[in-house]
Parts: sequence; structure tokens; C-alpha cells
Amino acid sequence: MMPSPSGGKRPLNSPSNTRVQNTPVKRVKHKGSTKNSTAEWDVTGRYSLSCANKYKPLDATEYILDVRYTHTSPHTCQLYASFNFPNLNLTGRMRLCPKSAITAQPTGKLYLQDFEAACELGEGVKPGPKSKEWLMRWRGEQGDLKLGGETRAQGQVLFDEEKLAPGSVGAPKINIKLAMVHKGQHVILEGTQSSTSPESDEDKAAAGDPATSTEASQMLEDWNRLYDPFWEGQAPSDTEEEDLELQKLQLMGAPLPKPKNKWENPRSGRVISTKNKPGPIPGFIVNATATSRYLEERPDWAWDVTGVYELSTFGLATALGISTGEPISMTMTVQMDNNAKHQKAGRQLWAQFDADGVLALARFRPIANSLDDSLETFEKECVLKGGVWAGPEPQGTQLWEMRWRGFSNADLETIAEDETGTEAHFVKNDQGKLVFKGEMMVGGKSFMIMGFWIAPTKERKLSAPTVNTEWAKFQKGKPVISLKRNVEHVIVMEKYCYREFPE
Repeated sequence: MMPSPSGGKRPLNSPSNTRVQNTPVKRVKHKGSTKNSTAEWDVTGRYSLSCANKYKPLDATEYILDVRYTHTSPHTCQLYASFNFPNLNLTGRMRLCPKSAITAQPTGKLYLQDFEAACELGEGVKPGPKSKEWLMRWRGEQGDLKLGGETRAQGQVLFDEEKLAPGSVGAPKINIKLAMVHKGQHVILEGTQSSTSPESDEDKAAAGDPATSTEASQMLEDWNRLYDPFWEGQAPSDTEEEDLELQKLQLMGAPLPKPKNKWENPRSGRVISTKNKPGPIPGFIVNATATSRYLEERPDWAWDVTGVYELSTFGLATALGISTGEPISMTMTVQMDNNAKHQKAGRQLWAQFDADGVLALARFRPIANSLDDSLETFEKECVLKGGVWAGPEPQGTQLWEMRWRGFSNADLETIAEDETGTEAHFVKNDQGKLVFKGEMMVGGKSFMIMGFWIAPTKERKLSAPTVNTEWAKFQKGKPVISLKRNVEHVIVMEKYCYREFPE
């Protein structure tokens, strides 16, 4: 057979149909050739679970979770799970819906009726690379006791695809992580899929016959049987009325109530997070051999300089922009970080200044050769060495260096004077009362302040954050500052700016 002329078509079965040298290859992208190419994951099957709680984790070695789809009609299905937690003597059902069910709510809350409606999944609504986060409610029985619905909140469920090593053969398995509250305990469980159990064509066909008993009807029957009407008979928590009450208390200047524990006591319609409760782990001690709650006991000769001081200022209030010349009440509360649990943070002396709309924090170090040391050097030397205490000379230290950072609640501005230090003194007057004398830098200018000790202050809780944490809240560039007088306890700013101080 003669070769085809240039530009002519070759027969598809021609052995001479080879690529001409230097001709670009047309690359074809095959399905499944890229990671996360599938829009849906098969999350069904059995999961062996473990507990991810950092504090007092449950023994979940025998926990079993079976996840399945069941069709409620030829075109809709539901994603549910059966579970058995032997050491809790707890068995029951879980139902799942997409996270979009709560994001679509104008109040940001998802109650039972809307949750159950969202569990009815249309075609193509399944977990996948673009739908990893789901919501779950559970009901179970522990002997004769019905549990699960009393929280009236949904637990967060996270699906993710297992990462395979290069060259691995086979489909990746699915990892699951979920949160629930059982008898007031926040529980985080995680596991990996050990097998799959996709729904059969017979199950789908049976869903079209209302007279046929299907797995879906059995699941819903169990769900209704495990319901206790008392759960929904209670008034929901976290209502709009509570928000209004908080605002009233704020305007009155009254103390705000302690924020609710959303881990063990979730708010109605909200989401129970798969994250561990923040803060120190209860009962955790860094120094297990410590015989005292303090890093160092205050010696008999040292002064206890902690407490509340009433300050007299000379032009400071005007410089801060909170006064046009009239007297302004300003207090300074001196604290000592001396917590045996905080060995890394160490023992530190610091103070909080509170004036009309301004909250500031100051740190102290024993006076050094220079008040212009770098901020890093200053912060390191705020950690007091053994034996360094305020007190009578020669044993005690009376002269300190002070630097401060502040925030204006009224103008949403940061005020920071932490590049250069000023001198501060703790002394006692002729009557034996503690007196604070010092200078405060504002806008590059120094202002005299003097304070007299007027009242003791409560010793900080062992679980209280360190001064390093409090200091960082006022750091330049940080987007969040916590102020007690704000209803939500947090003020979020788009950016920080510095005030033009008056001459």
C-alpha cells in the first residue's frame, strides 16, 4: 500500500500511523488522574473509633460506628449511622445533614424541625471534597434512659480522604471526626473507614413502594422511638432576650455574667465543635514535684505590692484624649504572675491601668543600664530572677523600668509605648503605706503619675492566662482585643492606628 500523500488521512488501523518527530503531543486528562477528582466520597461503612479528647479521654477501643445511606424515595436519601459504645452501655442512631443547613438560617441556629428537614438529601448532595463538614444529632438509650436530644444542638462532623503514599494501590479510605455531648461531657471521636456498605439497587427500588418496610422506615421508627418530648419542652438557651439583657447590663455598668460553657453545655441550635476546649487542661501540673502553688514564696522582708492604686496624674488624661482638663478617675491594679504551672512564663510583675474608656497593661523589670534596650530584651528581663522582689533596700528592689500598651474603647485605637521605658518606684511613706511613683510615655512625651495603695486584689486563678498572653492582645497588628465592657467580650478591628497626641 502506497503511503498517503502529505495532508491526507491515514486509515486508523494503519501500522504506519506514528507520530511525526517534533510534533506536539495532545495531552488528554483522564478521569481520576488528579487528586480529589471525584465530586463525592463513599463515606459508608464501618469505622473503628478512638477518643481525641486531651483531658480524661474515653476508652473507645471497642466503639463501633456504621454509616449508611438509605433511600426515602427514588430521588432522595438520608445519611445516618448506628453506633454502639459498650463501656457506656449506649446504643443508638445518628442522623446527618450538610453544614449549609445552618449557614442558611438567618439566626445562625438550627433547631430540630429544620435539622430533620435538612436530613432529606437530594440527588448529588453527599460528602465530598467540597462538602467535608456536616452536622449530626444523635439519640440513644442507656438502659431505660433516653439520651442525646437534651442538648438541642448538633455536633460537628468532618469527613476527609486519607492521604495515600506515592505508589499506593487502591482507593483512599475516609477519615471521620465528630463531636457530641454525653451526660455533660464533651466527647470528640475520630476514626478511619475499614469497609464500605453502599446501598443496593434493590434498596433504591423498594423506596418507591410505600407499603414495603425498608431500612429507611426502620431507621425513622427507631429515631422516633428514642425521642423524649421533655427535651423540646424546655425554653431554648441563648435567645435574643439574653442578648438584650447583656446589652442592658453593659449600659448600666453592671458586671456581666460568666460566659456559658459551650462545650459541655452547648447553646440551643448551635454547633458542638470538634476542637478541644481551650485553656489549660484541668489538673495538669507542669512541675509535678512542686510543693507550693507558687514558683517562689515571697520572703518575709519583701513587700506585697499587689493591689489597687488610686492614681493622680499630671496632664496624662488630656494626653490620652479622655479629658479636657477635668479630673478623671484612674486606677492601677498591680499583679504578680507567680504560678507554679507557668514555669516557662516565669514570675513577673505587671499592672493593669483602667480609666474612662482606656484599658492599658504595663510590665516591669528591675532597672537596667539603659531604658532604650530592645523590646525583646525588655520582655526577657521581665521574668524575675530568684530573690528579686520589691521591698526595702538593700535586699529589695524599689526602682523598676516600666513599658506599657493600651487600647481606647471609645476610639478603637491602640496606644503603645513599649519601645522606650520609664522609671517607676515602689516605696513606703512615713505612715508605712505603699506608694507608686513613676512616669508614663504618651506620644513620645513623659507624664508624672503617683498612686496610693487603696485595696487588695484577688489572687489570680491558676487557670488564668499568663501576662505574656495578656500583653500580646495589645500588640501592634493584632486584630482582636478583649475588653470586659464589650457585650461579646471581644472587639474586632480591621486595622490598628495610632492617635495624634495633642501638643
